[in-house]
Amino acid sequence: MNRFMVWLSEGNLKTDGRSDEAVEAVLNDPGNINDLMSCLRVENAVIRGNTADAIEKIGRQKPEFFLPYLHLLLQSSVEDPLPMVQWHLAMLFGHLALFSQPADLLITALSNMLKSDKSLVVSWAINSLCVYAKLYPDFQPAILGNMIALDDDKRAAVRAVVQNAKKILVENQYLPVKWIKSPIMPAQFSSKNRY
Repeated sequence: MNRFMVWLSEGNLKTDGRSDEAVEAVLNDPGNINDLMSCLRVENAVIRGNTADAIEKIGRQKPEFFLPYLHLLLQSSVEDPLPMVQWHLAMLFGHLALFSQPADLLITALSNMLKSDKSLVVSWAINSLCVYAKLYPDFQPAILGNMIALDDDKRAAVRAVVQNAKKILVENQYLPVKWIKSPIMPAQFSSKNRY
């Protein structure tokens, strides 16, 4: 068991455990990322949830760290049943919008997350899809089409996020500041007048 597993096993699924220590360890020494990523594949749900939290927080500042792990991240987004893992990966995929090459794969993964029965997973998938639609307008029609399918969702929270997202995209409104967790991302939008 590596030190990341020890740190990330603390707490429960309603806390972040010691994920901030894991974040600091990877940011200070990127060579630690392999040990962190191995925690995403363990049986312990608390470790996986806290790992996903740490991954998303690192991705805010250094999304490029995760490009070599796209296969594992995409696989986890489909196979991991834990909502905490899914919503943090949805957030991370939004940070990865800075890189055009994997955009189509990540948009597909986020679109699949729209089928989740967990409102928080769907909401963060929508937020990240809006980021892609703003940065890559060619994808906007498909993204809007996937969102429109949620217009009649039984969950009021999901319907509200969908309505906000449609206004943002159709009326070319700004993305809400609370949707952008990465300090790197606003510069991308301001340079393209889309934020």
